[in-house]
Amino acid sequence: STTTVSVMPLAPATGKLKTTINLSATPSLLSQNQKTEVAAVSEPVNAQFVQNKSFSFDDLTKIWNDFRIDREHNGGTMTEQVVLNKDIKLNGTTIEVALDNQFQETILGDMKPSLLGFLRQRLQNSNITIEATVVVTEQKVNLYNPQAKFSAMAEKNPALLSLQQMLGLEVDF
Repeated sequence: STTTVSVMPLAPATGKLKTTINLSATPSLLSQNQKTEVAAVSEPVNAQFVQNKSFSFDDLTKIWNDFRIDREHNGGTMTEQVVLNKDIKLNGTTIEVALDNQFQETILGDMKPSLLGFLRQRLQNSNITIEATVVVTEQKVNLYNPQAKFSAMAEKNPALLSLQQMLGLEVDF
């Protein structure tokens, strides 16, 4: 009796793994030597930021501008440039940025991880933080008629109301 075997061609390898094992979920699979090697490999990554060197406001300003220029040349938006051009203050290791509105705060929040990483690496200090505050600016109200002008002046100086009443003056000029 003759047996025929059909051979099917193998599918080409895609180069992607179908499943992976979570190594942190299975610590018993690693031997003690492997655990030591993993710890030794991860230490230099953390060691570069552990230095916590002190830095001046001038150092911060220079590195901040380096980030701004880098962002400008590598596809940053104009809104990012507006946010990065805001005045900054240094309070210990906290950088305070005063922004005009919530949208700018959102933009800074999106940039924060890369900005903090850049500053921490270049200034060699892992304690650097960024705090953004939205500062509400008082808008100048344009006064178009005499009554509105007088009311605004009387609000600043209430004696004008009593003077107007004593002299019996009209607001219309």
